[in-house]
Amino acid sequence: MPPKKKSVPKEGKVCGECDSCSQNVIEEGLLCNLCNLWFHKGCQNVSDSLYQLINAHGNNDSVHWYCRSCNTTAKDIMKNLSSIATTQTKLAKHIEANTEKIDKILSNQTEMYLKTEERLEKKLINSMEEKFSEHEDREKRKANIIVYEIEESDKTESNLRKKDDWENVVQFLHGLDIQHVDREKRKANIIVYEIEESDKTESNLRKKDDWENVVQFLHGLDIQHVDSKIRTFFRLGKREPNKRRPIKLVFYDIRDKELILKNAWDKKIKGVSRDRSKLDRDWFNTLKVEKERREQAGETNLMIRNYEIVKVPFRTSPNHNPQVKQYQAQH
Repeated sequence: MPPKKKSVPKEGKVCGECDSCSQNVIEEGLLCNLCNLWFHKGCQNVSDSLYQLINAHGNNDSVHWYCRSCNTTAKDIMKNLSSIATTQTKLAKHIEANTEKIDKILSNQTEMYLKTEERLEKKLINSMEEKFSEHEDREKRKANIIVYEIEESDKTESNLRKKDDWENVVQFLHGLDIQHVDREKRKANIIVYEIEESDKTESNLRKKDDWENVVQFLHGLDIQHVDSKIRTFFRLGKREPNKRRPIKLVFYDIRDKELILKNAWDKKIKGVSRDRSKLDRDWFNTLKVEKERREQAGETNLMIRNYEIVKVPFRTSPNHNPQVKQYQAQH
């Protein structure tokens, strides 16, 4: 729309030609607010009252005058503007309504995503826990075996059945020579019982006292240069008041161990034994019970050697062997 001008001319001033009659408009003229051309009020059939109204409010933006040519166009424009305004209002409402729907959809999708993420996280955690549990179970079972066809005791008391089962298991494992590797590790060791244990609070001082007592004990068995023969030594078990824990001695040379066992046998000194595993100790005790039973039945000259009951012509040191004789001759 062109810039707003005064709708009527000043007295005595030529404003332009009337677009209807092509005569100068000096008075009683009107300016079309759409095409911006001047017209005589008579040429446009404008009544005096309407002309006076326009003349009174010519500078007011709320009053507009359009020539007959532009009036139809102005009506169409106003109609279109009104329609556009209505459409805009409807569109705004539609957008607002759809915005709420979109926000709700996005909110639902976000909630679904979070729930899905939570489910996946739980599923992942459960899967990891299951795999860890399976791995842990496999680790626990690594050292296990299942043995079939071992004779089952028919005793009524559970502790007696347990004892019989253990003896059968020990006998079965000895048949597989399963103890060979463990015996190799222990073959240069001895266990010494009843050596006085220090009551000092500091472990290094107790260790020093233990060493002095071990040296004194071995000197009593005619063993010299102890520090060059023993690889290491340590107490077995948990320290308890008023209780002497046994000491394990680990030698560099198996012949030193055999010599100590022989000398202890000859001097009738108790409290010295080979380093046996629990399986071997249990089997040895089983053999002792069997040996006593056979001796009560009248058998004589029975001994336990290499975890077997053997019959010998006469009693001799169980540690007597050519290796010890040779070692004694050399030292």
